Amino acid sequence: MRKLWIIPLLLVFISVANAQADLNAKAIDHVRLDIVQSGTLLVTGFTNYANLSYYIPQEGVTNVRVTADGDMKWGYTFDGFNNRMILIEWTKISGLINYRIEMDIENSAKHTSTEKGIGTNDLYLKETKYIIISDEIRQAAFPYEKSMKKAADLTEFVYNYLTYDLSYVGKNLPSDKVMLEKRGVCVEHANLLTALLRANRIPTRYIVGYAYSSVQEKFVGHTWVEILAGDGTWIPLDPTWLEGGYLDAAHVKSAALLDNSQIDTLTYLGGDIKWTRNEEDIRLIDYTEKPVTSIAVSGTDRLSSGTYGYVKAVVSANECVITDLTANSCVNQAGTKQFIIEDSNINTWMCGTKDVYWLFKTTGNNYICPISVYDQTGGQTEFRVTVQGGQSDSTGIFVSGPDTVSVGETFTLTASTNGFFYSPDFGVASGKDFTLNIKKSGTYNFYLYYFGSLYKKTVNVVDVKEFEIFIEAPTQAKIGSTFTANVTVKNLLERRTADIEIKYTNQTIRSSVILEKNGEKKFNLAFTANTAGQNVLVATAAGQSITSQSAVITTGKESGWLDRIIGFFSGLIDGIRRLFS
Repeated sequence: MRKLWIIPLLLVFISVANAQADLNAKAIDHVRLDIVQSGTLLVTGFTNYANLSYYIPQEGVTNVRVTADGDMKWGYTFDGFNNRMILIEWTKISGLINYRIEMDIENSAKHTSTEKGIGTNDLYLKETKYIIISDEIRQAAFPYEKSMKKAADLTEFVYNYLTYDLSYVGKNLPSDKVMLEKRGVCVEHANLLTALLRANRIPTRYIVGYAYSSVQEKFVGHTWVEILAGDGTWIPLDPTWLEGGYLDAAHVKSAALLDNSQIDTLTYLGGDIKWTRNEEDIRLIDYTEKPVTSIAVSGTDRLSSGTYGYVKAVVSANECVITDLTANSCVNQAGTKQFIIEDSNINTWMCGTKDVYWLFKTTGNNYICPISVYDQTGGQTEFRVTVQGGQSDSTGIFVSGPDTVSVGETFTLTASTNGFFYSPDFGVASGKDFTLNIKKSGTYNFYLYYFGSLYKKTVNVVDVKEFEIFIEAPTQAKIGSTFTANVTVKNLLERRTADIEIKYTNQTIRSSVILEKNGEKKFNLAFTANTAGQNVLVATAAGQSITSQSAVITTGKESGWLDRIIGFFSGLIDGIRRLFS
C-alpha cells in the first residue's frame, strides 16, 4: 500500500549575520536585502513525488531564484490567510536533494498618516493555543477601549512589563503564562499584546518575519502584530522594540496569521524523507535613514546651583508614531552627570505635534551644560543651560491632596502657589488646582514647578480603596511651637481592622482599630515643629491594602530685625532676577 506522508515544520527563526553593528534600525526608511532559504532532502527508498511549501516575504520581493537537484519545478501557492508561499515540486527522486531559494528584497518603512477608528473582524478576535485571554490579562487590558491610542498604550505596557530574555528563544509561551512569568523574547511580547488587544475587541493579526535586533546587532527572526483600522488598513505595532503606527523598513513580513503557527510543509508519496533546513542567510545590501520626528526645545537656561529647571520639547511628526524620547545631561570631568533629570526617558503616542517636559536639578556651579534631547527614530537637538553661583535657597512650595485614590475617583491636587503642574502621563496644567479622574490603577508622579523650585507628589491609584483619610493641619508653623492636627480615618468597605500610623518628622502615633462599614476614627493630635523647612505629616491606614494622605507644614525660624532686613533685600534681588529670567 502506498502512503502519503506530510511533514510540517514549525518555523523557528535562527539569527542571521552580515548586518552592521552600529545600525539604528528605527530610523531606516528603505532597505535592500538578499535572503536565502536552503536545505536538503535525504530520500531513502524511492519517492514518486514530493512537494515543499515555503513562506517567503510578502512585500518587496523584486526577484526570486529557485534551484534544486532532481526533476523539479516551482511556482507560487497561498495558505488560508492569503499569505504567498513558494511551492517546489519533485517527481521520482532518490538520494540527497539540495535546494536553494534566493530572493532580492526592497522594503520601505510603514507609515500611518492620521488617527483612525478601529475596524471589525471577528476572525482576529479569537483565542488560540497561544493567545489565551486570562482574568489577569483582562484586568491588565481594562478599561476597554477600541482606539489607536489604547493599542499604543498596551504596546508600551507590554514593552515595560516584560524583561527581554534570550534564554526564552524557542519556548513560545502562551499569553497567560507570559503574563505570569513577565519575561520572554519577541514571541512572548507579541503573544501577550495580541491577547490584550483582542480583550479590548481590537482585531489583531500576528505577524511573523525578520527584523534587525539592536540587542544582538544582526537580523533575526521576529514577530510583531497589526491591528485593523476602520478603513480596512492594518496598522503595525511592535512591543519588543516599542514601535507603533510607524514601523521601520528593517521589519520584513513573511506571514500574517492568528498566532505564532507559521508552518512550512513537506508532502511526499513513497519512501522516506529526512528534511534538514539550513540557517536563513540575510545579507544587508544597502539602506537609507530618514528621521520620523523633529524636536525643538526651550526652557530655563540660567540657574543657580541646587535649583530646578525645566526643558520643554515640541516634538513634531507628519504621522502617528510611538516616540521613545530621552533627555540626557552632560557630564563633568569625573564622568558624573551635572543635572539630575526626573523621568529622563518618556514614551508617548502622538499624531502631529506634542509637548513633552523634563524637570532637572543642577549640581556644582559656574559651568555651561548642554542637555541633549533625542528620539530613537532620528530626531535630536540640545539645550544649553548656564549654572552660576553657589547653592540657592529655593522658595518653599508643596502640593496637597490624596496619596491614594480609587480607579475612577475624581480628586484634586492643590498647589501652594501659581506655578505649573506637570505629569509624564497627563501633561501640563496651569493654576493652583489639577483635577483628575484616572481609570487605570498604578503609581503616578506629579510635579509642581515654580521659579527654580520643585515639589514631587506621588498618587497611588488602586482598584478598590478600603479607607478614606482626612487631615486638618496648618500649612505653616514656627519652629519650636506646638500645633494641632485632626486626622479622620473612615472605612469604606465591610467591617475590618485598620492599622493606623500618623507620622510627622520624628514623632509617630500608631493605633489599631476595628471599624464597621462607613465607621470613622478621629484623632486630635499635638505635634512640635522641631525641624525647619517643608515637613510632611503622613497618615496611613493599612488593611488588605494601604491608603495614605499627606499634608505639608512649612516650618521656619522667627526672624529678628537683621534677618528681616536681609530677607527684604534678598527677596528684592531674587524678584529682579526672576523678572529678567
